[in-house]
Amino acid sequence: MKKRLLSSLLVVCLLVSAFAVLSLPASADSSGQCGDDLYYSFKSASGKLTISGTGDMYDYSNDKWPTWRFFSNLVTSVSFEGKITSIGDYAFYQCGSITDFVIPNTVKTIGDFAFAYCGSLPSVTIPDGVEYIGSAAFYECSSLKQIVVPGSVNYLSPDVFNQCTALKIVKLTEGVKSIDYRAFKDCASLTTVFLPHTLKSIDSHAFENDFNITDVFYNGTEREWNIYVRIENDNDPLLSAKIRFNPDSSIDEYAIDLSTGECVIPTSEYLAYLAFTLAAAENDGKITEGKDSDFNPIYDVQNDGSYDIKLVAEYTGSEPKTRITLLDTNSFGGKDYEFVLSEAAEKWLLDQSNTLYTRKIRFIVPKNPFTDVP
Repeated sequence: MKKRLLSSLLVVCLLVSAFAVLSLPASADSSGQCGDDLYYSFKSASGKLTISGTGDMYDYSNDKWPTWRFFSNLVTSVSFEGKITSIGDYAFYQCGSITDFVIPNTVKTIGDFAFAYCGSLPSVTIPDGVEYIGSAAFYECSSLKQIVVPGSVNYLSPDVFNQCTALKIVKLTEGVKSIDYRAFKDCASLTTVFLPHTLKSIDSHAFENDFNITDVFYNGTEREWNIYVRIENDNDPLLSAKIRFNPDSSIDEYAIDLSTGECVIPTSEYLAYLAFTLAAAENDGKITEGKDSDFNPIYDVQNDGSYDIKLVAEYTGSEPKTRITLLDTNSFGGKDYEFVLSEAAEKWLLDQSNTLYTRKIRFIVPKNPFTDVP
């Protein structure tokens, strides 16, 4: 009986001690180390946590909390001094009173659960230099209203903005390539999503239950969206929204000299497009190919019986070039000559999944100041 009583008293003492640690008085200040060359200082009077020094912050976990976790309800703002290069795992987990936080431009990585459950954080700016944002880094940041992810972040981790219920606008800039599962799941207020031309995949459940999405702006063409962006299951709210495309995103522009009908284009940018697109379509009889007297390829781009374009490879220094010659400029018409595959050729390429080479080319004619009136 005495042993049982002593055990019960020991449990109560442990609970009281733990509560005392987790509920430091409002006057408590604290300082210490949070990285090999990083140090923190907390002033309870202002609620300000300052982290100073250089290098990476320590990674934390459910078994190893940062010291400020034990008075997290008192922390209202965080500032940085020095060159901090990472924000560690669980660094500000459940710091629910933080309302002011600026991520330094020197930060390269944001760890797993770094800001999870920071329910009072109204906004956060992710600097262009950040290269990685960990899983559930902003999980249930229920006051966040807008987020912009820079192109330096190629990959969005699982659950990264899951249950950010106040989030209304998401903008992923050029450079972001993939969105992992549940990244924006249960963002009930989300209405507008901006997606980059570089995007290649959206994993399952990424936008699940985001039923208020009304507009998706994809910085590419409809054809590129349908072919290049792999979208897995349970993303119906995204697909049900009005998707707006950028019709000019895949048009390359080059100046042409109408007196010769020629322009010179770097092979690295253009030859592969022409050679593979036209050859592929020609092989199925959708575009007619011929040869000139020097055995250079000539093509009936419009598939109307008249050869429209000729390719001649040449080398100027170390950079190979391709001289493009319009043989029948009348078939293009107007001041801007747009190179467009025939409908049959485009359909064939779509059917054959050879659309890597279906980019359009617009030949821009420089204005003649003597004949062209503004």
